[in-house]
Amino acid sequence: MKGRISSSQEDGKHKPLPDVYLRACALAGMPPDRGVAVEDTPFGVESACAAGLTVVGYAADSEADQLVRAGTQEVLTRMSDLPRLLRLFLPRRSLRDEAAKAQLAAEADAGTPVGPRHGLF
Repeated sequence: MKGRISSSQEDGKHKPLPDVYLRACALAGMPPDRGVAVEDTPFGVESACAAGLTVVGYAADSEADQLVRAGTQEVLTRMSDLPRLLRLFLPRRSLRDEAAKAQLAAEADAGTPVGPRHGLF
């Protein structure tokens, strides 16, 4: 993970600004519309949504309705439900597959519009 960790401490731009997610996607070489964020606070949900990621809310310390109002697409109350939800959001293809990597690069070069769906943050 060295060189691939992003924190708001780097530039002082804290959530709900999208910068930390945009930087993480850039470091991963992945367009934001391929990312899934798991967030447990309304500011975190707003940040990930503003970056263009799909957001799964984790209602551990926040009320589920607060996360929904902030923009999360799904809410879970048990982390054990996360694998099932990720299967809904992550692509069917493997990013380890060279053809899939080439397609992602072509989509990025073509300026494919950003909107929610696919890697995990």
